[in-house]
Amino acid sequence: ASELAGIAVRLPEQLGAPSIMQVEPAASMHFTVDVEQLNQVLKEIGLSDLELPESLDGADVTANMPSLVFAGYGECETSETQDAPEGYDPDDPATWPVISECTTLSQMASPTVEAPAGLDLQQLGQVYLQILGMTPEEAQRFSENVDWATTLVVPMPSTGAAYRSVSVDGVTGTFASYQGAGKDYILIWVKDGVVYALQGMGTVEDAMEIANSLK
Repeated sequence: ASELAGIAVRLPEQLGAPSIMQVEPAASMHFTVDVEQLNQVLKEIGLSDLELPESLDGADVTANMPSLVFAGYGECETSETQDAPEGYDPDDPATWPVISECTTLSQMASPTVEAPAGLDLQQLGQVYLQILGMTPEEAQRFSENVDWATTLVVPMPSTGAAYRSVSVDGVTGTFASYQGAGKDYILIWVKDGVVYALQGMGTVEDAMEIANSLK
């Protein structure tokens, strides 16, 4: 897995051997900036003071996504084998199927972004996090630990989550607990150019114990 992903894969001693381990291939995404549409979104969420300049309209942005290593512990199912339940909404954690005996760890080298000069990725990153439900203060604190010039994709829940900063694995990370979905959580941190995302059922203490056992 380390050879395929191009990173030194680390696994938590706390959980023993994984029941599932996969390496997803690298990919790239390309999109063109639509200033009018983005400014409209900013106005709708009360951030009209962050209006983007017209000079960025039509700017090309490319994101290069390195290979991702996925490890599952317990009775886990992959996206290929798991059937979506009735009423499932990928943007609403309250509708997600609960697999109480599954904990997952994803890791990948930080995605890189090619964007034109004048496109403030740090600012856009904070806007993105606010759209997902963070307060401006939470988004600012989180962004202090993420280099948005090199990191584009952070797998944060889009609705119904409470966030807090934590010290994990020797760095500062973000812990998000899904409101209305039991004790589901996601713990995200970036260390030595690698993005880690730990998901499972339990408390922040449970997540920290697992994350701090990575070897």
